[in-house]
Amino acid sequence: MSLSNSTLLSPSLLSPGTILPTNTHVSGTVNTIWGDLLSKATSIPRIAIKLKCQLLGSPPSNVYTSDDSGQTQYIYLIKLVLLPKNATIVRPESFQKSTLAQEMKKDKKSLARKSLTIQVDHMEVISVMRKGNIIEVEIMGEGERWVQADQGEIWKILTDAPGPSDWFLDPTPPIRATVEPRLKPITDLPVPALPTKTTTKNKRPSPAIDKPMEKKAKVSPPEAVQEEAKTVVRLGPPGRAVVEYHSRSPVKSAESILAQPPQILQIHEEIPPAVSHNGAKFPAPRMTSTLKARPTEPPMVEMQTPMNLSATTQVRGVADQDVRGVQNAEAGPSRMVDSVEDLRLRRREAEETARREGSERLRLLREEEHAEQASMDKLRTELRVSGIKYTPLGNTSDYQIVNLIGIVIDVPGPPKKTKAGDWQVSLVIGDPTTHDTSRAAEDMVLTLFRKTVAELPIVGQGTPMLFRNMKLKAWNGKLKGNAFTGDGNTWAWLEGRSLRFADQAALIPSVSKPEIDRLMLLQTWWRGLNGSNGHVGGWEVRSVSGGEKGRSEEVGSPGGNGQVLLSQVREGMFFDGLFKIIHVIRNTSPNQPPYELYVSDGTISSIAIRNFHNIYGDLPPSAVHSVAIKSRPPPEVENMFVHGNVLKMANIRAKTFRGEMELIWSEHVTIEQAREGWKARRCNILGGDDERVKVIESRIKHLKRVDQDLTHDYSALDPNIDMTYTNQRISPIHSSDPKSTDSAPQTTDQQSHANYTNGECSVEKETRLATHLRTIHTDPIAHPLSTLEDILGNGTVPNRFRVRARVKSVHPRGLPGVSREIGFPHAFCTSCQDTHFAHAEWRYRFLVILESDQGFTLPVVIADEDANGFLPPLPPISTTSNPNDQRKTAAQLRRICAQVDTILLGPKMDGLHSRPLVEWTIQTFLASPPRGQGEGVVVGRVFGMWSA
Repeated sequence: MSLSNSTLLSPSLLSPGTILPTNTHVSGTVNTIWGDLLSKATSIPRIAIKLKCQLLGSPPSNVYTSDDSGQTQYIYLIKLVLLPKNATIVRPESFQKSTLAQEMKKDKKSLARKSLTIQVDHMEVISVMRKGNIIEVEIMGEGERWVQADQGEIWKILTDAPGPSDWFLDPTPPIRATVEPRLKPITDLPVPALPTKTTTKNKRPSPAIDKPMEKKAKVSPPEAVQEEAKTVVRLGPPGRAVVEYHSRSPVKSAESILAQPPQILQIHEEIPPAVSHNGAKFPAPRMTSTLKARPTEPPMVEMQTPMNLSATTQVRGVADQDVRGVQNAEAGPSRMVDSVEDLRLRRREAEETARREGSERLRLLREEEHAEQASMDKLRTELRVSGIKYTPLGNTSDYQIVNLIGIVIDVPGPPKKTKAGDWQVSLVIGDPTTHDTSRAAEDMVLTLFRKTVAELPIVGQGTPMLFRNMKLKAWNGKLKGNAFTGDGNTWAWLEGRSLRFADQAALIPSVSKPEIDRLMLLQTWWRGLNGSNGHVGGWEVRSVSGGEKGRSEEVGSPGGNGQVLLSQVREGMFFDGLFKIIHVIRNTSPNQPPYELYVSDGTISSIAIRNFHNIYGDLPPSAVHSVAIKSRPPPEVENMFVHGNVLKMANIRAKTFRGEMELIWSEHVTIEQAREGWKARRCNILGGDDERVKVIESRIKHLKRVDQDLTHDYSALDPNIDMTYTNQRISPIHSSDPKSTDSAPQTTDQQSHANYTNGECSVEKETRLATHLRTIHTDPIAHPLSTLEDILGNGTVPNRFRVRARVKSVHPRGLPGVSREIGFPHAFCTSCQDTHFAHAEWRYRFLVILESDQGFTLPVVIADEDANGFLPPLPPISTTSNPNDQRKTAAQLRRICAQVDTILLGPKMDGLHSRPLVEWTIQTFLASPPRGQGEGVVVGRVFGMWSA
């Protein structure tokens, strides 16, 4: 026995009430062994030992979150309370003299070692307590445990007392086997539908007939025709049975039954039909054997003793009798035939009813589809009502004043103030004549102008709207609509089942029922196009005449009151956020926000996200957002900013910075938000029992995988994500496995094809070389293509090779942890006395590890002029003492280092570099160490490279 196959205890399991899984152990140094075997609190025998160990990660703060990502090592004091099996309360004076006490003393003495490994299968975590930097855990369990010392010795403690075998506890007594085998396998036979009481082949039960008029003398049938009863009895282990014949007359002893070996009868699933007196054949009942004994006689009322019972009756027992089956058998074949025919008729009637109902449902479904298609076709035609004509968007032309009905596809941004002093907002609207998901949509952009921002509609995606007197004009080949102030234009939109107006007095004639029906039909089309809710993103605000406004509940989000998914957030939105904290950054500089929270709700955003510190927490970059806390919140709120907490934060604002979106927890609300009911700076922490927390944890669990499939379609987690954008970002990337042949993203003309051989499918993918970085020495005669294996086996120096390999890693010069400042003992070069650094410059000098598809690796040097040919140019050395200039230079060098990583390792996709296959030219030479310090080594350097 060895504990090498078991798993070390994980801190994620250390939650009170958790039962530890099978094959789990804990290892550590022995800290304390309790001397008393009896617990003073419960008087139950136990062995208590405390181990000191170090584990990666901390216990979870609740059952849904973890306080640590498993990268930090903590000190644990684990107290193991080991109880004997079926331990009970004992009296101390009697326990000290018992055998159990002597065995437990020996076990306790055997634990006096320096370090131990103890099996903790199925033990329960009682308590977890953090005291400073030490975490104390108490675990309790009963039963025997394997223990292993650090020298490899292994033994058991609290060994369970040996008990009887399972067959000994079986209430069925065994029967001696005879010379002739009595067992036959019956595991393949179905469960019997009738009791096992049967008759002989020569005599079958017949239906009841009228009694004869005259009594006739009862003639005993010959012995050959005499009925014999038989029973199926289980002998030995389950799965085998024997058919045993015995006489109907009471047997005085079991010895007469066992005097002769019983006959063995083959059990058949089908029995030939019985023949009645008039020659009619009854359907044969389906008879099968059972695993349990069946009674051959109805239960007797009289007291039975071992002398007036047969051996098989003693084996069976009254508890196994099937009373209902016996009654059915006694009723006769006629009743059985009636019940079978009745069941057949009922089944036939049920099948006919189900067939009619299915046909009716299919007919109604087809009629509904035809009616829906007819309704959708109406959206492509003009609508004329009350003398007003509404033109479909696809039928409009330049220089027209038209009336339009469409649905809001997107709101590009918040309202803005023009130079003339008006406020404007742009809406992208569409209908079935312009919006097509299979091609580039030709939706129309409408720009609405008003004197005040309160007069502009604040709507979201999926809102149906109607417009009157819109001016159309072509711009860059596309029609664009404008609603200028004072031109007599107006609009209305449908919100739920209510119609909202910008200015109801301007709608002459007023909106009638056909127009509302067209708006509702358009909303139905949009919902069918984008899912059940149709409201993909954004939040809505009711806007009615007179300036009255109010918040509306966002459809399709986890909760109401303006709460949206992070994947739905767009620039300029104010919303309520519900997310989990991935990382917390506390800043002390007055020029930076006090807190920066990196959060995620498990959804993928389709726009670029600002992540200044490159913190992802094993999640895709597009799933992690940064929330800046501009001013320090109250202490009770600051305590909520802990890794792993799920927060609901109100009034978060989204803005873009250099094309990337970032979130800010707003300090104050705007005037419009105050009228809409917004409150400033609300933050609540959600418990682990909240269903919204479980949904977020399940999404993050799908995204966070150790061996992540980079071709996974993350949009399946959130139906609101733009599939086109996601499929472009989540494309196959280069594999880091040396045996992998998937080395580059496949273009349309390089799609992998499948070969089918012997029923198996194998995929072959063409290897594609990187185009952004390659060698200039491509002559196959002067520089033939070699492999890393050839370079490692070639000792001729100097020599040049052309190889294809990937960059496995990049390393600076020197040993890790050793300062390289000693290379410049003086402030300037003592040879040329260049005190102003006029001839000094920055240079590339570092090492890279090249790796081939066969798994061979080769370290090479990239330095000096050879590196300047394909890497970004370095800035000049600045001698200024201005700290701002020094910070700018340091930031520029950091950006250059990031660019070098991208050139050599490829761009990052979901947090991992793609590692493209590059064609290199390498020169090997002999590097000689200082005299007397060893032999020279063969070193390779990169030369003759070019980058796009």
